[in-house]
Amino acid sequence: MDRADDRMRAADLVARDRVDLRVPSRVEWVDEVAVFLVSRAEAIGICDSRRAAKLRMALSEALTNAIVHGNLEISSELKEQGNAAFAEALSQRGADPRYGERMVTVSARYDGKYGVWSITDEGPGFDHATVLSGLDATEPDLESASGRGLLMMRALVDDVGWFEGGRRVDLVLEAVAPDRREEPRKDVLSSVRVAPIRPDGAVDWTRQREAVALNISHGGIGLLQGQLGDVNRLVIEIPDGSPIYLAAEVCHKQSVDDRTTQVGCRFLPPDPGLANQLVDPTHAASLAAIDQVVESLVDRSVDAGEIQEERTAMRVPYTKLVWVAPDERAGAQRVTARDLSKGGLSVVAGFEIPIGRIVHVYLPRDGGDDLELYAQVRRCQRIAGEYFDLGLMFVMK
Repeated sequence: MDRADDRMRAADLVARDRVDLRVPSRVEWVDEVAVFLVSRAEAIGICDSRRAAKLRMALSEALTNAIVHGNLEISSELKEQGNAAFAEALSQRGADPRYGERMVTVSARYDGKYGVWSITDEGPGFDHATVLSGLDATEPDLESASGRGLLMMRALVDDVGWFEGGRRVDLVLEAVAPDRREEPRKDVLSSVRVAPIRPDGAVDWTRQREAVALNISHGGIGLLQGQLGDVNRLVIEIPDGSPIYLAAEVCHKQSVDDRTTQVGCRFLPPDPGLANQLVDPTHAASLAAIDQVVESLVDRSVDAGEIQEERTAMRVPYTKLVWVAPDERAGAQRVTARDLSKGGLSVVAGFEIPIGRIVHVYLPRDGGDDLELYAQVRRCQRIAGEYFDLGLMFVMK
C-alpha cells in the first residue's frame, strides 16, 4: 500500500490555469463566488483546506469591498450607524441603475507557483495608501470597523496590492505542498495531562504536568505544554469520567517561549508494558478507544464564545505563533493562535490579561513585516494550570 506522501495527485501536474468572472453588484453573490474560486484553487493544488479557509475570508472581504464601497459607493461609516441604515442604503443603491448595473471583474490566475486573484470594480476608487496609514494615526476607537478588512486581507494571504487608483486589488498566494495527513485534525481546546516516557520504557509520573490539547485526529494530537527537553515519547491522560491513557511519539516541537512548547504527536499502538504501569491497567487506550477520545475532547472543548453579535464574522483556523504585548511597559510575548476573523483573534497564552485591556497584536506575514494591530481583551478563561483562552476583539488605533 502506498504511503500518503507517495499518493499521485493530478493537481500536482497543473502548470497554468485562469478563470475570469463578471459579478453583479449584489452582496448575495459574494459567498457564492468566493466558494467557487476557493474550490478551484484547492482542486488545482494552490492550497490545502486550512489555507483555503483563509483565502475564502480574504476573497469575501475583497468582493464585498468592491461591491459595497466600490460600485455602490456606500461609505464604511454607514455600517457603524446600524444594520438598518446599511441595509436601506444597499437596497437604494442596488435599485439605482447608475450604481446597481456596475459589475465587478474577477480574474483568477495560476502559473504553477503563485495564485493571483484580481478583483476590479467600476467605482471612483480610493486612496488606499492614505487609508492604511491613517489606521495608525489616532487613539484606539472601540467602535470603528473602518479599514479593518484591509488589514485582515494582508494577514490572510501572502501579498495584497492595490492598483488603478484603488479600484483593483490583487490577492497573492504562493502554492505550497498540501497537508499529507490521511485524516485532518479537529480543532479542540481542552485540558489534558502528560508524563514523559523514559528511554527504558518507564513512565516518569513525577514529571506529569497539565497541558492543553489544541487539535486531534485518530492518528495524533497537537499539544501546548511545558518545555520537553529530550523527551521523545509521552503518556497523555484524557479525563473522561475514568481517565483514558494514550502513548504518543513526539514528531515535532516548536518553542513558544522559555517555558512553553507546541508539540505534534503521533499515537502509538497499545503497549502492555505501559498498561502495567497505570493505576488501573484497563484504562490504557486501544486503537478502537481513540474514537471515544476524539469525541470526548471535541465535546469538552472550551467554547471560544465572544458575545454572539461579535461572532457574526467568518472565522478561519489560524494556528501561527503571534506576538501579544499586554501593555506599553511590557515586552511582546508569543502566544498560540487558534482562529482569526475580521473582528478578532482567539489565542492560547501562558499568562492572564485583564478583560477590557487594549493590547498590541503582531501577526506574522510570510515574506513581509509583522502586521501590527490593536485589540481589546473580551474573554480570558483559564483552560488548565497557567494556560488561558483569550478572545481579542480588534480595534482601530
